[in-house]
Amino acid sequence: MQVTIKGAVYFDTESRTHEWMEPYKFFTGAVENFSTYVTVMPHEFTVDIPDDFDPRPVEIQALEAREKALAAEFENARTAIRKRISELQAITFEAA
Repeated sequence: MQVTIKGAVYFDTESRTHEWMEPYKFFTGAVENFSTYVTVMPHEFTVDIPDDFDPRPVEIQALEAREKALAAEFENARTAIRKRISELQAITFEAA
């Protein structure tokens, strides 16, 4: 199967200040939020997608990694909440 990808080539003016940055980029969508990018020219290219290409294993791997990261983030927040509750319970309160 052949797929044609349409977009544009952009020059990142910020790359002048960072020699390690690649100055030219290709994007398929709008770049309004990137004020340092200047459009060089529209461009499109065609690629051959193998008949046996299956994106599901890579997507599953990415989702599992995201799930693991969220679980860690949740556990950190939960630990902080439990610590604060414990601290508040340890404080004695005497009414005036």
